[in-house]
Amino acid sequence: MNLRISRIILLASAAIVMATQSAYSLMVKVPEAQLIKRSSGIVIGKVIGKQCYWSEDGALIFTDYTVQINKCIKGDPQVTLVKITVVGGHIGDIGLIVSDVPTFELGEEVLLYLETQANGKVGVKHGAQGKYSIVHDVIQESGESVRAYMARVKIMTKE
Repeated sequence: MNLRISRIILLASAAIVMATQSAYSLMVKVPEAQLIKRSSGIVIGKVIGKQCYWSEDGALIFTDYTVQINKCIKGDPQVTLVKITVVGGHIGDIGLIVSDVPTFELGEEVLLYLETQANGKVGVKHGAQGKYSIVHDVIQESGESVRAYMARVKIMTKE
């Protein structure tokens, strides 16, 4: 009987370890050079609008954020507004939070790596890895000044 309990505990432990390992492997850090190359646009802007809504089947909540573009580093420099769609949001008392989906605050200044999705909507490339907050012209996640970042990325996009 003790052997059977030991086997059950061993199998349960193995299942937990495997589940934990697969959860950690869901999002792999993408090198910056690949993020830059694979993005359809790289912009700096300010979040000026937010609209949450249910999916057509009522199973998910989506949020559209409107970002006023102040600087275009890569992409169409004529575009001044972009609407970004993410999974998740709040409608009334119901909320949906999805891991590795970027979150935004109205008034927040952001650096975004953009991609056009299969459905034609614009999203953030590689989830939360494609969104950085800017405060006083400093990218918060790296501590790098916006000016230094822009100069470095312009060189990388010319290569």
